[in-house]
Amino acid sequence: MLNVFEVADVLVQHIRQTCAEDIALVAYYGSYAQGTATLRSDLDFFFIPATEKGYRQSFQFVVEDIAFDFWPISWERADKMARFEEGFTTLIADSVVIHVRSEHDHQRFLKLREQIAERQQPDSGHPFEALARQHIKQVFEPLYQLRQQAEKENLAGCVDAAAQILSVVLQTLALLNRTYFRRGWGKNLDQVRAFVQKPGDLEVQITRIMEATQPQEVQEHCEGLVQDTLDLLIRAHPAKQKGCPDPSRVTGWFEEACGVLDKLLTACEMGDHQTLFFYLAHIQQETFQMLGALHLGEWKADLGRGLYRELQFPDLMPHLIQRDFYGLHHGIENLKKQLEQHLVQSGVTVHRFPGIRALQEALKLRT
Repeated sequence: MLNVFEVADVLVQHIRQTCAEDIALVAYYGSYAQGTATLRSDLDFFFIPATEKGYRQSFQFVVEDIAFDFWPISWERADKMARFEEGFTTLIADSVVIHVRSEHDHQRFLKLREQIAERQQPDSGHPFEALARQHIKQVFEPLYQLRQQAEKENLAGCVDAAAQILSVVLQTLALLNRTYFRRGWGKNLDQVRAFVQKPGDLEVQITRIMEATQPQEVQEHCEGLVQDTLDLLIRAHPAKQKGCPDPSRVTGWFEEACGVLDKLLTACEMGDHQTLFFYLAHIQQETFQMLGALHLGEWKADLGRGLYRELQFPDLMPHLIQRDFYGLHHGIENLKKQLEQHLVQSGVTVHRFPGIRALQEALKLRT
């Protein structure tokens, strides 16, 4: 049986003899580093080049049916991994170093490890929630692909998209829990179970996705998991959750929105479906963005959408789809009232005047 560490020795000796100054560090990671290797396990290497010649030492090969990938990462990329801005943080945190060019290189690498541990501390101030919100954006492309494949009733295509969706969601949850995955996909469920912040039925959702036998089932469960994760991100926002609004971000928004809402009311009265079709979607997106800015600090519709539902603002789209102009008119009127009430309660000044004289008095105060 092949001793994979003999392969490692051959590589290290080659480096020392031919390009000792071109490679700063060599390490292995994965199953051998974590003590979970099987007979078919390869030895996962990476190295940090110090020169352009060092990059050219990348080498992929097979010895006695065991695959090896000797691949480079730059110091800059290693730093991103240590800052949780790129996956594979485990490469830095849990790898075993088998060669260093100098003690300076070794200490530089160990410093990255220390920074990982420091950033995971609750009081570190590292922006894990922001990183999680940024990462979840990667879910929308495979989600679109999933919907396309479900329409075609292509189960294999749905499963492929679902695997991508699960990868994004789980990495997002890892960030939200201030951690990283130490093992590959399919072997990290023990870590997932230990997450404090996660959708309540996460394990059930994962099982349903993986065991679904119909395209529509895969789509339904994936969409539910994505929505639950987005809702969790909204609730998890640390300093700007609902109840801690920042009125300065949205001053003047309502007064501008009133013009669009009034346009919609007129369109309802005239049965103008075309105007309603475009402006209703526009004002709803703007409302979601405003709520995200007011309560979470960012003008992002995906952050405010959950708050819109939580505040029980009216769902207007079904009325538009059914061409129920009376119901839509009533809903828009309610939305207008609820928005103003919520903004005022959140400390936002709404400049509403009963007449010209009141406006004139207000203008005098501004000069």
